[in-house]
Amino acid sequence: MTRQQKKHISDKKLLERQFFRFLPLQVLLLVIAALNGVISGFYGSNFVSMETMTAIGLFMPISIFITAAGNMFMSGSQILAGKLIGENHLLRSRRIFIADLIATGVFSVALSALLLLLVFTGHTKIFTSRPAEEATLALYIIGQAAGIPPLMLGQQLSAFQSLENHQHRPEAAGVAYVLTNFLFCEVLVRHLRKGVLALSLASTFGALVFFLILAWFYVTGKSDILNIRNLQNLSTDKETLPRFAAVKEIFAIVQTGLPGALHNIFEMLRTMAVNALIMKYVPVIGLSSLTAVNSVMRIFWCLPFGMIAVSRMLIGISIGENDRKDLTDVMRIAIFRGIPIVTAVSVILILLADPLTGLFFRDPTQEVYRLTRMGLRLLPVCMPFAVFSHHFACFAQASRQHFLEYAIPFLAGFAFVSLFSAILIPTSGMTGMYIANILNSALCCLVVLLYSLVKQRHFPKNMEELMVLDDSFGASGEERLDITVRSMEDVIKVSEKALEFCKERGIDSRRAFFCSLFLEEMAGNVVIHGFREGKEPHYAEIRIIHMGDDIILRIRDNCIPFNPKAFTDILLPADPSAGIGIRLVLRLAKDAQYQSMLGLNVLTVCLPERSQSGLTKAQNNS
Repeated sequence: MTRQQKKHISDKKLLERQFFRFLPLQVLLLVIAALNGVISGFYGSNFVSMETMTAIGLFMPISIFITAAGNMFMSGSQILAGKLIGENHLLRSRRIFIADLIATGVFSVALSALLLLLVFTGHTKIFTSRPAEEATLALYIIGQAAGIPPLMLGQQLSAFQSLENHQHRPEAAGVAYVLTNFLFCEVLVRHLRKGVLALSLASTFGALVFFLILAWFYVTGKSDILNIRNLQNLSTDKETLPRFAAVKEIFAIVQTGLPGALHNIFEMLRTMAVNALIMKYVPVIGLSSLTAVNSVMRIFWCLPFGMIAVSRMLIGISIGENDRKDLTDVMRIAIFRGIPIVTAVSVILILLADPLTGLFFRDPTQEVYRLTRMGLRLLPVCMPFAVFSHHFACFAQASRQHFLEYAIPFLAGFAFVSLFSAILIPTSGMTGMYIANILNSALCCLVVLLYSLVKQRHFPKNMEELMVLDDSFGASGEERLDITVRSMEDVIKVSEKALEFCKERGIDSRRAFFCSLFLEEMAGNVVIHGFREGKEPHYAEIRIIHMGDDIILRIRDNCIPFNPKAFTDILLPADPSAGIGIRLVLRLAKDAQYQSMLGLNVLTVCLPERSQSGLTKAQNNS
């Protein structure tokens, strides 16, 4: 194995560690949300009625629409605000946050009012024509409608607190949500037998507790983005007030977040179409069994969706940094590590089909028991396929590959399942619907392969070709040098390796000297001040890129947040020799940006083409 291959494996291991470090948190947040569905399904099937399970299933398209709208506001505002926070534009990020809360609040209240209007004007029959199910659904909607504003606003607050690196409060709020829902169901539904309205109100009370816990963070002034003092000073903040609720900022949030919400929108349409087919060709137990299956599957789907959430963050960073190697490594980790893990979980789920079915229906001789068990044995087959296709859809959205960006959400979210369900359900009932989902997942993977085949005009031979990665994106191996620092022994070698690379690339001796000195001093500072004893090993990744006439230097570490640009402003003025390399390079740089994101410090410095006068001036000022 060559030295370069060993280095690549080492760097990939570091990225893999980062991937699996963030995966548990993302999965936990998704599991907390999914547990509420399990609680409602459990108490609805065991302590209310079969019609209640049908009502929950009929409400599912509305629930998916709420999720889609929440994701649109959340992802749009997070992308915009995250970029501004990384660029230290706190005031502008505050405007985005306030605009997001206003848009979400207005939308959620309007949606709640619309749902209540449907109930009180007798228009719930658009979901079902059966009177008993319509009456149950109407009560369920009344209870759920009141919880939409606190739920959607709580999701926005949770996202922004995670963006400020305060993950523990959203986790606690999520746990409180589940516990509140459980306690109210236990008291109102199981013991007091208050029926379907109490079941839906239990979830609403949980959403309210969820929102209040998250809102208290801002009331107490712990947020850097927004607190009560900010709100009181809005009237005197001349820069914030004229634009904080501007329509164009809300429009920017919607425009940025809409592509990510398309899958949920198509899923809503698919659910409505499949529900209509089930209600037409399958007895009422068909939708009841599907509701039970979906309640369980939502928990297990948290693993692949958690992987996609982590990959989305890492893919976005890699594309933003024009980092070809990290981008392909993220996809390799997701595919070659993620799919085996999800496959193993799918097998476990299939083996547990019987006991999981028993949570909802206790009599194995009932048809609804058989249909539920069948669903839990067939639908898990979809999960490994989805890891593959959804990761490529995620990459396509970030890289603006418009065909896959819109094709995968449309085909996977709506077209394939609806088409195969329309063909199979009339003849095979619920079995046909489950098989339709498996065919959908497999065909979406085939679409990714066919897209690569058409664009490359040959079968893809590696990950880059499968991703249809443009040749102009990122630096090639010859244009890039990667150095990993784990100790002071590695720091000593940084300068030597940097000088050798610069010499091979024909970079002038002055810039080569300053680059090597800068990188050695920065690496030394990271090791001395950043490396601390703990469970997680520390490291620093150094990258030099020479493209065209520019030199790009990047230092990335997993230590405590530290801004070298601010550090140089106060760096031992009595000792002009200290940190001279850092000061020289930052003064010479045409661009220098620091970001603290995903638990990593990232400093990127771009040195312009050779400028003798600029170098001399930098030396004199030092």
